[in-house]
Amino acid sequence: MRQGPSNRSFDYRFDGANGADADCACGQSAAAVGAFARAILNLGQSCGAAVPLSALLFGPDRSVVQTVRSDRVETHRVATDLIGDSNVEIREGLAEGDIVVLCASAFLRDGDRVRPAATAE
Repeated sequence: MRQGPSNRSFDYRFDGANGADADCACGQSAAAVGAFARAILNLGQSCGAAVPLSALLFGPDRSVVQTVRSDRVETHRVATDLIGDSNVEIREGLAEGDIVVLCASAFLRDGDRVRPAATAE
């Protein structure tokens, strides 16, 4: 726990794996009762392939992503994992180099002819 210069804010690090304090420089073992807190929780990290949430279509029993091959739409069932602010990790169902429809739509069907446009990376 580290007190801010003038705003009564504290940094408090907590190790949720074993329930012990990881950094408590002020000698207190817990935050004061009734104090307000704001937390950012990191629940997982991964280095897998990710697509924008807008590229996913959700069904009752599956998630799908639409891709473009030879200027035609193809729909692929995908297995998702971690979801971030605007992206979702795809564990399986896409291959390296697949061109993903970034704004998926129920109006696009398998075999529809499209003209892919490049995006800035």
